[in-house]
Amino acid sequence: MRISLNTNLDSIVAGDDISIVIHPDAWEIATTLYYRIETSQPVQHTIASVVSPFNLEYDWTVDVIGNPVVFQVSAFPVFHSAFSDPVLISPAAPELTAPTDGELMAAGSPYTFRWTQKPPKPSSYRLRFSTDNAQTFPELGNDFSGDVDHTTRNVPATPTSHGLVRLEGIFPQFDPIFDPPLHVTTTDRPILHVGTPAPWYVGEDGTVHWTTAGAVDHFKVELSRNGGQSWTTLADNVAGAQHHLTVGVDPPVSNSCRVRVEAFGPNGTATAVSGTFHIVGRPPRRGGRGPRD
Repeated sequence: MRISLNTNLDSIVAGDDISIVIHPDAWEIATTLYYRIETSQPVQHTIASVVSPFNLEYDWTVDVIGNPVVFQVSAFPVFHSAFSDPVLISPAAPELTAPTDGELMAAGSPYTFRWTQKPPKPSSYRLRFSTDNAQTFPELGNDFSGDVDHTTRNVPATPTSHGLVRLEGIFPQFDPIFDPPLHVTTTDRPILHVGTPAPWYVGEDGTVHWTTAGAVDHFKVELSRNGGQSWTTLADNVAGAQHHLTVGVDPPVSNSCRVRVEAFGPNGTATAVSGTFHIVGRPPRRGGRGPRD
């Protein structure tokens, strides 16, 4: 009996899909009830506890790493084993999901960096942020547990159009593992995003929400009922710490409403506009009396 890997990959990385193939000797076919597949090196790890002798090609998503990894197949009930040639299986690099490539970030402000990781997890992560296109690549932190998928750190305070962000996975026996860095821009002006409101009903209250990063003194909020051709001021001195506004909704109704928010800060202004939403008549009453008998 022998065991082989069926893959057309030049190198195997955690998360890859491969097949483990069992090649039994002729005499085993009539005596083997099942096989077990595991790794014997660098640690014992069960991949499949019961493999049918009628299905000797086992599909597997790689979730072990090592330099090298040796696979073991054992036949039962007449116990005997075979071992594969040693192979190198490298860790998968963590994948940053926030920020995204090309994102605008607020210099000097807290930011939550987020990522995903294919198993197995590293022992720790190290985050780097360059403001000079990788001439230097200082750390923002190097003590993040391999069990976490986010961390909040202050973005470097120097505005730059040459920012790079890199997250490294630290695995025993391997050099730090990382993807190419993400390109970002940082600014000391406010950064603003406005959510699209749910429909507003005439005679009730309507609310608009927004998020911001960077220093803000106050906000101005405006409403358009004609897709942005003209604007009416809803409030012009909303406190910088406030990120929503609730107003009473007056006629007329419209299917082409948008909200515009402007942020005013010590280093400049920023403006953002919501998507299109509706102002409609009153919603139908709930729990009203039914028809008389």
